[in-house]
Formats: sequence, structure tokens, C-alpha cells
Amino acid sequence: MDTLEIEAVRAFVMIADLQSFTRAAEALGSTQGAVSVKLKRLEDRLGKKLIERTPRQVRMSAQGETFLPSAREFLAAHERALAALTMERRRFRLGIAAHVMGPEVPTLLAKLKSLDPCLTVEVLVDNSRALLDAYEQGSLDAIIVRSDDDRRDGEVLGPEHFGWFTELQSHYDVDATQIGLALSIVGFVGLVLGVSAGVLAGRTGYRRVLVGCLIVGASLSLLQSFLPPFPVLLFSRFAEGVSHLGIVVAAPTMMAFVSARRHRSITMAIWGTFFGVAFGLMGWIGPLVIKHSGLPSLFVGHAAFMAIFALCALRLPATKQAAMRSVEQATFGHFFKENLAVYRNPRTVLPGAIFLFHTSMYIALLTFVPRLTTHPDVTSLLLVALPLASTGGTFLAGIIAQYLMSPQTLVVIAYMVVAGLSVAVATTVSSDYVFVCAAMSLLLFSGLVQGATFATIPHVTRSPDEQAQANGAIAQLGNLGSTLGPPVFAMALGKYGSTGIIGLTFFLCLGGVAVGWMAQKLR
Repeated sequence: MDTLEIEAVRAFVMIADLQSFTRAAEALGSTQGAVSVKLKRLEDRLGKKLIERTPRQVRMSAQGETFLPSAREFLAAHERALAALTMERRRFRLGIAAHVMGPEVPTLLAKLKSLDPCLTVEVLVDNSRALLDAYEQGSLDAIIVRSDDDRRDGEVLGPEHFGWFTELQSHYDVDATQIGLALSIVGFVGLVLGVSAGVLAGRTGYRRVLVGCLIVGASLSLLQSFLPPFPVLLFSRFAEGVSHLGIVVAAPTMMAFVSARRHRSITMAIWGTFFGVAFGLMGWIGPLVIKHSGLPSLFVGHAAFMAIFALCALRLPATKQAAMRSVEQATFGHFFKENLAVYRNPRTVLPGAIFLFHTSMYIALLTFVPRLTTHPDVTSLLLVALPLASTGGTFLAGIIAQYLMSPQTLVVIAYMVVAGLSVAVATTVSSDYVFVCAAMSLLLFSGLVQGATFATIPHVTRSPDEQAQANGAIAQLGNLGSTLGPPVFAMALGKYGSTGIIGLTFFLCLGGVAVGWMAQKLR
């Protein structure tokens, strides 16, 4: 019976994990030549080619993919056998703050267990304050928490860019599900009422809707600064979602209305960058404000900015208001027909359909692409750089759509390039430089899709009413995509690995190309 050499199997697993003979040799404290010899000996013993090596990349063969899980079990069994006789069992008590605990933590703990079978890891998930108290009392060996004080007895693992919601969770002493509901309910309003908001805005008047929603939003933020009881906060977040929906419908409609025709593509692309820029500024400024002035000051600042924008919006010209319906028309049935008409009109629904395919993969790409690499430094770089590349692409789309081609044509081209770059990203993971360039390019062209989508609206619609309805469809379908996309991508990644991401991205890009092609027919 053939037997396997433990060191040869260990070399194979290390090469498969690091996708590099050089890094595998460094990790094993050996030389590249010695690692190559061990792998060759294992392949000869098995009679299978496990690793495919080219001048540019190292990757497993189909046989290597099949053998890898068994190889890991083989190494783990070997370590357990040795540990049973030579090592005593140890216990490590780890506390993890609830907002830090993510879906990848169980996998990381399982890997830790496989490296040291005699180590029993006990995990306690709680809020940061409770974990700090437990650590100081000696009931936990280590904790991963968010800290706002000046303690120097810990190691900084990384900055918490959006720690304001953990402040809320700590203040209200609620679990992650409840605080997540308070955060996501704003988007849920857009998912349910997006098209309805587009229809109603035309009846009310866009400047009136914009100013009114800014004032309501400012008032709600001021209320939230007093940190009211949690049910009140939850209701205020729902009302805030309604006000924000009015803003995202009325603001771009007003921007297109006041812009010269030759500037509309750039104007709409600038609007498309607003969300990413606001998100980035909140991540940068928010922690500083909280640290120096406390959480209420963040809400007060938000209220002040919205009040200032409301005053500025008063100077905008009024758009022509749609005729008010008669009492006989003002029924739920008629209102439902108006909503249905938005989805039957290709001029109002196609921009939203383009955006649906984009948002279905955008958040997932930002989340999963940086984690395809095994190098923490590359992952950290991409987590910061990819949103910037996307925002840059969104702004660039306005310039291209204004001076070089129609936004509909840009949508088709950008989706096709995203499909190709998704393959490049998955096949260049072993080369850090090429992988980073491919990932940055992928999100740049994804940003082009977003900018071109907003620029498409004034190109295909014929009136401010249609523009508002198209913006409502974008809000509704965009929220649908960002809700459904990440879990579907997570499922594809877990079941098929990087191949699942490529396949799903390809499918969504094909849908985007088809919808963009249909939008090209509208003039």
C-alpha cells in the first residue's frame, strides 16, 4: 500500500493556500527548491498532477482541487495524533463585540482549531462595555472590541469607520438585529415606496417636495440627537426613510431641470457620486465628531446641513406642477394604475432595470473581491481603494456620456468590460500587483455603469414627471438589488468559490447589456 509523506502533503497544502512556491517555502522555513521536490514526490506517489505552474501564476489542477480537502484532513489527523500524547489540552476564552462578529469568524476559528487541536476556544459575543468588564475581572483571556478611551494595553487591529451605530447599540443596549433594523429601515422604505414617491412628487411639485423633505429630515435628526426611547428612534428612522426617498426623487429631477442640456450628463453623474462621497465622509468625519463631541452632536450636524440645503433649495425655480386629480380619480385603484404605468413605460423603467443589475453585484463585489486574496495587506488596501475607484468611475461616466457617446452605449460597453474583468480578477489572485490592478479596473467600470445609469434618465425621458418616476424606479429597483445581491453572492462563493462569483457576475452583466441595448432604442 502506498503511504504519503506528511511533509510533502504539508508543502502541497501551503502552496495551494498561498498560491506561490516562494511564499510557501518561507512559511515552511525551507527553500523553494526543497518545496518543489516534495511536491514532485507527492505527485509521483499519487500519479496525479496537483499544481499547475506557469511563469505568471500558480494554481491547483482539477485533481488538486479534489485532493485538497482530504489533504487538510490528513494533516489535521496527524496533528491530533501527536497532540493526544505530547500536549495537554488548553482553553482560550475570547470575547468578540457583537458588531465585529461577522460570517467569516466561525471559519477563522475552525482554522485556528485545525492548527492547534489541543486548544479549546470559547467565544463570548456581547457589547464592548460588557466584554471590557469581563476582561478586567479575568473571566476572558482576550477581547476584540471597539474602544473610545485612551487605553494603551491593547493592540489596534484597525479603525472602525462606522462606529456610530455601535454607539447607538451600546446606548440602547439592544442586540445587533434590532440596531440593524434601525439602520436598514430607511432603505426598506425606498424598496417599498420608490415608484409611488416618483408619482406623488409630480403631483406635489418637485421644489416643494425637496424643500419639505429636507426640513422634515432636519427635524428628525434634531429629534434623534436627544436619543429618544428606542421605539421612538425606530419610528423616526422610518419617517426619515420617507423624507430621504422624497429627496432622491426630487433632487435629481430638479438638477436636470435647471441644468443646460449640454451639461445634463455631467450633472447626473455628479448626483450619482453623491452617495459614495457621503458614505466616505461619514466614515471619515463621523468617528472624529463622536470622539470629540459625542454621538448627539453627529445628529445635530446632520440636521444643520439639511436645514442649510433646504434654504438653498428655496432659491431653485419652481417646476410646472402636474394637474391635481379629481376626487373621483383619487382612489387606491387609480394610484395603483399610475404605479403600474411606470413599469409599463420603457422610458421610466429601463434606467431602474439597468441599476438593478448594477446594485445586485456592486456591494457584493466591494465585499468579496478584497477577500479573494490571502494577503491581509492587499485586502486592507482594496477595502479602501475600491470604493474610491468606483466613485471616480461614476464621475468619469458623466464626461464620457456628455462628449464621447450616449450614456446608453456607455452602459453596454461598461457592463461588457465588467464581465471580462471579473474573469481577470479571479485568475490573477496569485499575482498581487496584477490582481490589485484588475480589481481596481473592475470597480472603475462598475462606477461607469452607475454614472451612465443616472445620465440615461434625461436622455430617455420626455418630461420632469417621467424623470421623477424614473428616479423612483431607480430607488425601488436599486434597493431590491442591494438587498438580494449580497446573500446570493455569498451563497455562490460558499458553494462554488471564485467560479461562482464569475458566473453570477457574468449573468448580471448579460442582463445589464440587454437592458442597455433596449434603452439605446429610446430617443
